[in-house]
Formats: sequence, structure tokens, C-alpha cells
Amino acid sequence: MMAPAQTALRVPAAPYEWPPFGPIERDRAALLVIDCQQVQTQRLGAPGMVDVVEAIETAIAGARDAGLRVVHARQGERPEIVAASARRAGADPAAGIGEAALVRGDDAWQFLSRCTPAAGEVVVEHPGRDVFHASDLDLILRTLGVTHLVLAGLSADGAVHATMRSANDRGLDCLLLDDAVRATDPGRYGDACISMTTMQSGIFGAACAARTFAAALAGASD
Repeated sequence: MMAPAQTALRVPAAPYEWPPFGPIERDRAALLVIDCQQVQTQRLGAPGMVDVVEAIETAIAGARDAGLRVVHARQGERPEIVAASARRAGADPAAGIGEAALVRGDDAWQFLSRCTPAAGEVVVEHPGRDVFHASDLDLILRTLGVTHLVLAGLSADGAVHATMRSANDRGLDCLLLDDAVRATDPGRYGDACISMTTMQSGIFGAACAARTFAAALAGASD
């Protein structure tokens, strides 16, 4: 039976309308906002970040207004793990190897003020790039009956794309909000992350702008 118009979800996207096999009930989808933390303003730099954060805010506001689930992911290591691991404890900047671990509880680990979870929204703590790894995200989504995932956050070539690939392996249908993500090197990796998502007729998912997603949730066309 066709879902009522006010609850059905269908988003104009590329390379296909999302979801690809027709509208779904909104309670089968969730917006996953990945690693919008203070550290990202340092890692990714200020230029261009304002527009990205505004797009993320647009997606979050649209989801909240429509009653779509919003799940927040926050990357960080346990202090005791960092202390016990030479690899986790810190990078060797002189050698150009890696970066210092993000430790849970530190100022850099906190959410950006403009992307702070609302009361009742799920927060998933994860240690690695893939949000599913060593976390309860898979259990949460399965328990809630979520089969379709909308992704936004930081960084596009790190946690966002790693999580999208993992979500595909778990059978989740993905939509990337292409202006609500930012790569570590936008010129080199930004477009590549989007094209890798939509290549081969959408091998990892579809992509659209945050405002298009929000308009679809509101029952309007953008």
C-alpha cells in the first residue's frame, strides 16, 4: 500500500532519484551527521568551512522539522587506549606520519556549537574512521528499522566515505549530501569523493545538495 504523501520520502538526486526503488516511509531513513567536532576547524581549515557547516545545519533542521531521525557520530579514543599505544599516542610531525589521536573528553573532541545534538538524538561514539567499527551504530539502526542512510559531515575522504562504504556492505541504501561534506584537501579529494559515490550508476549511492534534501522532506521541490 502506498505511503501517505506527507510521510513518503523521495529526493531528487544524481545519478537517480533516491531511494532508487520508489518512496519509502520516513521512519526507515536516518540522517547521520559525522564528526562535526571542534578539531575539524583545525584539521580542515577555516576557508570554506562556513558554507559546509551551514549546509549541515540545513540538513539537520530539515530532518528535525520533518520528524526524520538524526544520529550524530563523534570520533575519539579512550584515554587509556591512547596512553597504552605508541601509534595512538601521537604522530611524528617531523617525519610526516599521521596526526595525534583525538581523545574523548578533550576540547577538540567536543561538538561544533552549531551542530550540537538535540535532546533525544542518538550520539554514537567511535574510535576509527568507519563509524560502524567498534561502535553500536549497526545495532542502533537495525533496532530502529532504518534501511536508508543520509550522510553529512567531516571529512568526506575520511570518516564519511569510510562509513558509506561500510553501510553499503551492510545493505543500507545511501544518499550523500555533497555540499554538507568537506574533504581534507577539497581541490584534490572533494570532487573525487562525490564521483566515487555516484560512479557506475551509483555504486555507493546517490548525491544531492542539503537544501534539495530538506525541500524533499518538506514536501516541496527545489
